[in-house]
Amino acid sequence: MTQSTSYSGIVLTPCLLKDARIIKALAPRFLVEDPGTMFLQTAELSAELSSGKSSLPSTIKGWRDILTQFSQRKIELYFVEKHDESLENDAPFAARILGIIALDVPFGSPIWRLLRWWSDMPLDESMANDIGRALFSKEETLFRLDFLLERSSLPKEQAGKKDVIDQETHRVAALFHVTQNIHVMTLYAPFLRQEQTALIPWPFGYLGLISDPASDKIASITFVRGDAKLHPLALQQLLAAHDLIDREGQVIECDRPFYSDPASPLLLTAGRELSRYVETGKAPDFPWQFPSGTPFQERVWHATMRVPSGAAATYAEIAMQVVDQKEDARRYARAIGQALGANPMPIVIPCHRVIGANRDLTGFAGGVDIKAYLLEREMWHSST
Repeated sequence: MTQSTSYSGIVLTPCLLKDARIIKALAPRFLVEDPGTMFLQTAELSAELSSGKSSLPSTIKGWRDILTQFSQRKIELYFVEKHDESLENDAPFAARILGIIALDVPFGSPIWRLLRWWSDMPLDESMANDIGRALFSKEETLFRLDFLLERSSLPKEQAGKKDVIDQETHRVAALFHVTQNIHVMTLYAPFLRQEQTALIPWPFGYLGLISDPASDKIASITFVRGDAKLHPLALQQLLAAHDLIDREGQVIECDRPFYSDPASPLLLTAGRELSRYVETGKAPDFPWQFPSGTPFQERVWHATMRVPSGAAATYAEIAMQVVDQKEDARRYARAIGQALGANPMPIVIPCHRVIGANRDLTGFAGGVDIKAYLLEREMWHSST
């Protein structure tokens, strides 16, 4: 991350070598209690500072040296700024800074970060979530954030609890040789990203749902089963957050739903409607976003939506509706199949109702077994 990112008024700005002067000015305010906590994996320097053999640098050059050491160890610093309308636009940058975070990459992992919070104010859950959202929105592959917080960094009501050090805290502390009395606040991407996700159980694993960024419409439906890596990253992360991936990387199937936000009206409605569709064959009714594709793809998807439940159309019949030169329509069967394979909203845009010229069930991204199941359910219920 090389540029500022923000969420809900929280702005994260990278701290670079040129910012040594600002760090020097903020250090007495943010780092005075225990300078050794500046370092996550620089054990020698941390020990020197904490034992009093060394102290906070008094010169800009000294802070440049420390920032260089951070850079060499792939530890990134960010200023945390909160947009405050009460401050003048020309207020000094340092006056707008709430704190500093240090972002460490355990084992070079692309999905995990450790964070330290340096500030003269406690880090409450709301601010931690906003920082997490900003980082998750910037790095798509990022899955987990662990804030390593000392008692002085916690709100009073939380710092006063006796049981603030749990099993996860001990494990992380031991792994990274953190000896201070700390609390680990762990955040997971699926629960903080703007797009909401859900896993709805059905006879073939799960129906995976992903919303649009505004979280007011469903943007995609995925048939989730088998190899977890084959599915969208957002659904992989939801599976991982609920321990639904086994050691071989296969999806673990359960008979209950999982949500990124269990209180989301959108996810609850879509899940309920899709479950009813599986049980009764009745078309699901929930807010969804018509996908954006090429003009040809969109014509194919619109034509497919005109095939009624309990019926089927061939690729050639769909082609007749979307190709200008009707005499060439049969040549477009493969292109129709490719357009349907790119359909991100199966079931709602019923690509399973499009079949081969000889009435074979071919070319379905979810698998021919799912295509047969959906057609059978719809035909059965339409005849009763």
